[in-house]
Amino acid sequence: MAEAEELSDRVGIIDHGKLLAVGTCRELAASVGGSERLRVALAGKDEGDRLSASLRTVPGLSVENDGAHVTVTAPRVRQLLPRIVEAASAVRATLRDIEIREPNLETVFLAYTGRELVAQGGE
Repeated sequence: MAEAEELSDRVGIIDHGKLLAVGTCRELAASVGGSERLRVALAGKDEGDRLSASLRTVPGLSVENDGAHVTVTAPRVRQLLPRIVEAASAVRATLRDIEIREPNLETVFLAYTGRELVAQGGE
């Protein structure tokens, strides 16, 4: 999928021989909600618990906590970055790393088909 995103102007989502969607990568991502994900690495589990509890009070955010990482999903999560950093500071959490992921073709395929893409052939 990464090659298709990099090399193609337009792509199609095909499942079991049926064309489900066609468009640019951005158009297809927007068609399935287009939420971005922001993943914050913290110094420890307690910090992750405190930050996720604080962020769950913000309407419109989906917040997941897997210990020392908190993942926030929202349509325009980039615009919320200052608020997330402020929330981390307020709960005395040490930010180790911040990663933002835009929706990609794998996300789109999953949304249209309900399953992950399985690599075929020589991979």
